[in-house]
Amino acid sequence: GDDAAAAAATPADAAGDGDRAAGPGAVPEVTNKFGMPSTAAAFHTLRHGTDDEKALMLAVTAAMRGDVDALEQMLDYKLAWDAPGPDGDTALTAAAAKGRTNIVEMLLKAGVVDVNARDARGATALMCAAGYWPGHASTVRALLAAGADADAQGASGQTAVMAAAAFGRDEVLRELIAAGADVNVPVALPVLQSVIAAGTELPRPGVVQTRKRTSQRLEDGVDAGKDGHELAVDALIHAAPKDAGEGEGGGGGDEAVEVRRTEEQVGGDKGFGVKQTTVRKRKKEAATIDQVARTLTPLMVAATFGHAAAVTQLAAAGAKVDAVDGDGATALMWAALSGQAEVVRALRQAGADMDARTNNGQTVLMAAAAFGHADVVRALIEAGADVNARDADGITALISAAAYEGSTDVVRALLDAGARPRMAVRHPDGEVVNALVAASKNRHGAVVRMLLEDAGVDVAGSPGLINFVKQVENKMADVATALTTAAEADGGADADVLQGLLAAGADPDVVGDRKLGMTPLLKAASGGATAAFAALVAAGADVGARDKSGRDALGWATHNGEAAMVAALLAAGADPNAADLGGRRALSRAATKGHDDIATMLLDAGADVNARDQWGWTPLMRAAELGHASTARLLLENGADAGARGGVGNTALMEAAREGAADVVEVLLGGGGGGGGFGDVNAAFDSADADRDGSLSRSEFRSWAQEKAALMAAANDDRERLVSENKRLRATISSSSEELLRRFAALEEENRDLKAKLERTSVELSRSQAETASAYKRWQDESRGWAEERARLADKVASQSAALQMAAAASTSAVAL
Repeated sequence: GDDAAAAAATPADAAGDGDRAAGPGAVPEVTNKFGMPSTAAAFHTLRHGTDDEKALMLAVTAAMRGDVDALEQMLDYKLAWDAPGPDGDTALTAAAAKGRTNIVEMLLKAGVVDVNARDARGATALMCAAGYWPGHASTVRALLAAGADADAQGASGQTAVMAAAAFGRDEVLRELIAAGADVNVPVALPVLQSVIAAGTELPRPGVVQTRKRTSQRLEDGVDAGKDGHELAVDALIHAAPKDAGEGEGGGGGDEAVEVRRTEEQVGGDKGFGVKQTTVRKRKKEAATIDQVARTLTPLMVAATFGHAAAVTQLAAAGAKVDAVDGDGATALMWAALSGQAEVVRALRQAGADMDARTNNGQTVLMAAAAFGHADVVRALIEAGADVNARDADGITALISAAAYEGSTDVVRALLDAGARPRMAVRHPDGEVVNALVAASKNRHGAVVRMLLEDAGVDVAGSPGLINFVKQVENKMADVATALTTAAEADGGADADVLQGLLAAGADPDVVGDRKLGMTPLLKAASGGATAAFAALVAAGADVGARDKSGRDALGWATHNGEAAMVAALLAAGADPNAADLGGRRALSRAATKGHDDIATMLLDAGADVNARDQWGWTPLMRAAELGHASTARLLLENGADAGARGGVGNTALMEAAREGAADVVEVLLGGGGGGGGFGDVNAAFDSADADRDGSLSRSEFRSWAQEKAALMAAANDDRERLVSENKRLRATISSSSEELLRRFAALEEENRDLKAKLERTSVELSRSQAETASAYKRWQDESRGWAEERARLADKVASQSAALQMAAAASTSAVAL
């Protein structure tokens, strides 16, 4: 419609001040060719000045499409050629991104654009030409010839060299290097976004993660229609600055990416925790740019994407091959993580350190092994990498390979190169993990089989081991469970599993029964599995290991009456006096169960016969309570204290009487069990009587009567002694009474004397009081006389004084006369 309107316009309408004529013959028709508004329509828009934004969009579109005719006719119009259009591109960056060298040269020659102008996202035309597929070397040359800044940086530090390196633009790199571009300028955080968008999810070097690489893309600013390289270059060239706000570029809209460290448990409860860095999106207002991440160099990025030729070029141009990022990872680490074997070889040729470590001590070989990159592992081994090196947590390359990807090719390469499968690392909860344990926990059955065979174990000839490997693959078992089960069974196919796993270096102290905290040796001791016990001890199992209640193997074997196991444990150095959390020892358990043979072994080994548990009970009290007369006799013969009292004052005799254990009562009384005297026997009698409620059967009553008769007999035996003692006490009391009477009479006499003396003192005191009263009365009378005399004298003095005054006055009058 616009074209028809323009064609129908009169010459006067079609021309403006300074405008180029736009008649029907002067306007090339481009609608059919490009499927976009024609130049005539653009002129119509410009002439009427209706929409500057639309006009700029048309100019940018023409530059991107390579419409030379349209641009030639638009150059004279007053457009802001360096201003970004609605999509963020300028005419020059749009042409450069598409490799339209002729358009770029035309715009530059016309002088309407600045060669270093930036689009809305901070990218220059040189950055765009350097990175976009397939890389436009001629466009780059034209821009450099026009004075483009080869080291200009985008919003997050990206340069043209970085873009070319990331996507292997070898010819472009040569042009930039020839122009003197800096090959060591680092890039900021958004490069991680580009890596993910390109289809390769990379962890931060220095850590190991279990996830396989994924091509899942971040949604912010990613066009699903583009291939991986286009997506990545979008992020590299148009990365947003860290303070970008609403409406600014960055491809992230209102979201940004953040690198943060997280501690994760690998595979749930299958493996041991490893540090892992994840990339996640969150609202821009909460996002922060990690300054440590501003250390990814062009060489690292080229290595990540597997561009061996670019790596060689950059190294030859002076790129620092052993430069590190914030985690201490080099370009070699990034290549290893991405599985780029050719790049690894190229970096080796460039002099890269094959054993370089990250900040946490991880080597390149460990990272490659964890991700299952067998080609990289072999290349590193060929270069002399240390296959048995450990990181800061003690993890080796073989453990990493077994725990994560579980690549048999990697494991085979490491074993052939001399990796030691028995090297282990201790988990924070105390569990010792080696390659075999790590593989079984993470269900890598093929690796388990390989490690067993490498240790010389005949897996094919052992039905038990074959079944174990299948269980691992089906997530039904692991080394800890298998060892514990085999130790408990002590025979058959399980014995093969036990011997095979121990031969392959499995930790004999691994906790298989996590509910009770049982190790294989505890299970073997509990069940009397002497063959399994011997195998575990030979493998270095701790005979003093304890479960969650603090019970050791000796306690378990004693409790279950496993005499042969007790003997084996004592021979292996088990402590006969070890106590559980309740203070109970093996001898107490033997006494409780009446295991005389075990009690004898424990006593011979130095067990304390009078040791108490937390309730104050001794082994003798336990034996008496449960009616074990022979055990009680054995303990008494070995020095047990029959008179000892428990936490509530009970003795062994009281407990036996309470439970009706007549045989034990006889043993205790015969062996000095009545050490508490008649009172102890009487207390025992009360204990026996207290539990009777009158509802006994005939047999129960007869039994009770017999027990009571035994106690009465014991009381009668002491009766004569008691009577004699009573007579002695009476004589003592009588003698004492006579002495007391004599002393009382003497006291009475003394009391009478004191009373007489007191009466005499009272009479004398009364007489003295009367004399004092009389003297006081006399003093009062004399005082009144003295007062009267004093008054008379005062009157007399006053009279004489008046006479003298009169005489003096007369004398004065006479003198005056």
